[in-house]
Amino acid sequence: MRILLTNAALDHPGGSESFSRDLLLGLQGQGHAVCAYTHRLGVVAQTLMRDGIPVVDDLDQVPWTPEIIHGQHHLETMAALLHFPTVPAIYLCHGWEPWPERPPIFPRIHHYAAVDLVTLETMINRDGLAREQVRLVRNRIDRQRFRPRSPLPAVPRRALVFSNYADAGFIALLRSVCAEFAISVDAAGALTGQVWQAPENHLGQYDLVFAKGRSALEALTVGTVVILCDPWCGAGPLVTRANLDHFRQFHFGSERQFPAVSAELVRQAIARYDAADAMHVAERVRRGPDFTATLTEVVELYHAARAAAAVAVTDPRAEGVATSRYLRWLAISSRERMALAAAILYAARDTHLHPQSELDD
Repeated sequence: MRILLTNAALDHPGGSESFSRDLLLGLQGQGHAVCAYTHRLGVVAQTLMRDGIPVVDDLDQVPWTPEIIHGQHHLETMAALLHFPTVPAIYLCHGWEPWPERPPIFPRIHHYAAVDLVTLETMINRDGLAREQVRLVRNRIDRQRFRPRSPLPAVPRRALVFSNYADAGFIALLRSVCAEFAISVDAAGALTGQVWQAPENHLGQYDLVFAKGRSALEALTVGTVVILCDPWCGAGPLVTRANLDHFRQFHFGSERQFPAVSAELVRQAIARYDAADAMHVAERVRRGPDFTATLTEVVELYHAARAAAAVAVTDPRAEGVATSRYLRWLAISSRERMALAAAILYAARDTHLHPQSELDD
């Protein structure tokens, strides 16, 4: 197939960026022709282009007419659908809360998918999709890249803050608490000045990792102890054998899932460090399906969407109405976001805080 994937950004590695990279490389390895469309180029795009995958920020530069659009992020997805007016699509949602993730409702999007259960249920209950339209497709890890580390020490000595949302204040709080346990702390992520293109080469150096989502899963796969802690999801617990299956259902920390980060909550989580339990967690994570299963599920959705498109009747008026509704929603939600941004800035000015805005994307 000729597959066009959309993603808001392909600059630094993040959840959807890393997923897109792995998916495009996997599809290319199966013999498909692939191209990515984004409005923000960067190191992830450069990595893909070095492997012979076109990445464009102008849809006129797509080298062929795609047979399927793999949509991620509504603005880029709708742009691709309108640019290629006969091509069917699927839409994959990587989170329930971020505004760019909201699923657009459009006749040629024949199947939707979500990476965790919270996102799936939100797409049904908030966004009005029928349950049979939405499938769970997990953001899994390539176990050939993320190899097991050496055995953990009985007492942690090195910790990592592994998050694209971790700012100086968040890192300072974690360093202060970790100092009580004689644990040194490094940080990696978009706001830290330390962005890793190959985290698999670094994660095994740490005994304890503060992360959520895909970052947490990468660390668990390597065999580190993971505390689900992030400015977006809050301060969660340490991942153990007892709670592994529960948090796997929610992709290891959905947005706003836990209480706000505090020194006491972090202190309690660190105190539960257990090297032996972490070894069992890593073994269970590594026994489960890896990214090969995700790749298979996505390709099945492509075939299903193309089969549905083959028997569907294209209705230009229905597509026009769907586009009109999308633009009206876009205008209203954009005004709401501008009002929210103003409120955050005023609050920051009044309290002398530096805001970690949720509007960055």
